[in-house]
Amino acid sequence: MGDHPIDDDLEAFLSGRLPSAERKVVLLHLSRGCASCRRRLARLGARALGAAPARAAKATPDYDSVLDRAFAAARGQGEVLEGERRTANRDMAHLLNLAADLATSEGSPTGSWALVLELLAQSHELRFRDPAGMVRFAEMAQVVAARLRPEEYGERPIADLRARVYAGLANAQRVAENLEAAQRATTLAEEARQEGTGDLMIKAHLLNLDAALRRDQERSGEALSLLRRAHGIYAELGERHLAGRVLVSQALCHGYREELSEALRLLTLGSAQIDPDRDPPLAALAEQNICWVLTHLGRFLEVKERLARSDLRRVLAGEPLNLLRLDWLEGRIALGMGDSARAESLLQKVHGALLEAGKARDARRVASDLAALHSGEWRTTGLRI
Repeated sequence: MGDHPIDDDLEAFLSGRLPSAERKVVLLHLSRGCASCRRRLARLGARALGAAPARAAKATPDYDSVLDRAFAAARGQGEVLEGERRTANRDMAHLLNLAADLATSEGSPTGSWALVLELLAQSHELRFRDPAGMVRFAEMAQVVAARLRPEEYGERPIADLRARVYAGLANAQRVAENLEAAQRATTLAEEARQEGTGDLMIKAHLLNLDAALRRDQERSGEALSLLRRAHGIYAELGERHLAGRVLVSQALCHGYREELSEALRLLTLGSAQIDPDRDPPLAALAEQNICWVLTHLGRFLEVKERLARSDLRRVLAGEPLNLLRLDWLEGRIALGMGDSARAESLLQKVHGALLEAGKARDARRVASDLAALHSGEWRTTGLRI
C-alpha cells in the first residue's frame, strides 16, 4: 500500500472488507496521526455513513465524530453505531430523568459508544453557559463509558474513549472551579490514555487540557511546557487550527505572568491560524483576548474602535459568560478613558452576574477593579485574560 493507503483501501477498511493483515497496517498508520489520511477517511466515512462532513466537524470540534463512526465501521460496528446514534438522544433524555446516583440506577442504558459521544458534545456545548451542567453531562458520559463491552468495541479503543471522557470531565470541573476534582480526573485521563492505542491526537488534547488546569492553579510555567509539547504534536500532524488554539492558550499563560508583548504576539499568530468556521466561539475568544491585552497596554481608543468593528456580541449571543467578559472589558475601557460612572455601572453588573453564575474567582477580580476604582488607584496591570 505504500506510505499512505489509497482511497480504495480506506473504503475497504471502512466497510470491513480489507484483509486482516492490511487492515492492521491501515489502523496503525491512522492511529499514529496522519492528518491527510484522517481527512480522507472523514470524507469517505461521511459519504459511506450518510453524514455531511461539515456538519460532523461542527458537532464535536475537538475530535471529529465522523472519525469515531469510521473507526467503528472498520471494526465491523458501523451499522451498530449508526443505530446507537439514532437512539442516543432518547437515551440521554432517559439519563436526565434518573436519580442522581447514575452508577447504581437500574434503569440506565447499557454502554453505547454513540451515547458517550453525544454526552461529551453536550458537555462541551455548555462550557460558556452552564458550568454545572457541563459537569453533569461529563459525569453521565463517564457512567455510560464504564459500561462499554470490550468484546463489542475492543479494549484499546475503549481506553481511548475513556481518556477523552475523563479529559472532558476534568475540563468541566475546571470550568466549574472545582480544581481538586479536575486534577483527579486529569490523572485518570492519562492513565486511560496509556492503556489505549497511542493516538497522538488524544495525547495532544490531554496535554492542552492539563495545561489549562495548571494555568488556573497558577502554575503557568508548567502549563507553558505542556502547551509547547501539544503544539509540537499538532504541528507535526498538520493540524493548523488546533495548533492555533494552543498558541492562544500559551498567550493566556503569558498574560497571567504579565508578559503582555509576548501574549499579544501569540494571540495574533494563533488567531491567524484558527478556522472561524470550524469553531466560531474560539475565534471570537481570541479576538476578545487581543482586546484585553491592548487594554492592559493602555491602548483604550484602539480597543474601543476594534470592538466597534467586531461582531463579537453577535457571535457570543448564546454564551452569557463570554458576554459578561465583554461587559467587563468595556467597563475597563470606560475607566481607562475617564468615564468612571459607566465603568462602575458595568463592573457592578458583571460582579453580581458572576457571583450568581458561581464564578467566584472572576467575581473577586472584578471586585478588585471596583475597589481600585473607588480608591483612585486603578491600574492596567494584573492581567487575567
